[in-house]
Amino acid sequence: MQGAGYDWRDAIDGLRAVTPQLWAVLGPRERRRFLRERRRTWDARRHRMAPVAGSRLRELLASAQVRCLAGRVLAARSTGAGVEVDVAPSRSGRVRSLTCQRVVVCTGAGMDIRRSGNELLDTLLADGLASPDPLALGLRTTADGALLDSRGDADERVLTLGALRRGELWETTAVDEIRGQAERLVGTLERSLSSDEDLPSNPAGADRRRVSALA
Repeated sequence: MQGAGYDWRDAIDGLRAVTPQLWAVLGPRERRRFLRERRRTWDARRHRMAPVAGSRLRELLASAQVRCLAGRVLAARSTGAGVEVDVAPSRSGRVRSLTCQRVVVCTGAGMDIRRSGNELLDTLLADGLASPDPLALGLRTTADGALLDSRGDADERVLTLGALRRGELWETTAVDEIRGQAERLVGTLERSLSSDEDLPSNPAGADRRRVSALA
């Protein structure tokens, strides 16, 4: 590849269009193994920072204005001087306490939809109107994004796109993928609204004409 003018970035980007198909052929066991052993490596290479931001970060690191510490956050406490954070570095494993004036949480989306803490999602799951995928990364949906309830039935009045479809598509958080999902979702909305036009004009009919979208 390098002899032809390509590098690993081109290989990763070339997988983008087929990632959902590759993900679909993996069983729960293989998906779980990927999440355990390869997810962070994939995320770091698939979701790369822009060159300008990377250049600025290298300057800050070289000037010692920024320090890099790989590890796991164990606890955080508010103090008079700011926020004290306990970190267990990956290499030594020895806990370090850092005093910070500001803390920016950039951990990304959670890995268990059942523990999202979102009232709407919690209610949909509790009432059986939505159901998690086998790994609980997101919600089960039809190809067009309509939610599948606990029995596996679809309701085209409640739809979603983007990160909530991660469990079934994996590659679902970037603009191009979300744009494509939105285009397909429009067709589902049109069918749902058209079918409701024939309902009697009463309060129950009015309720059914409301369409919700989760994002």
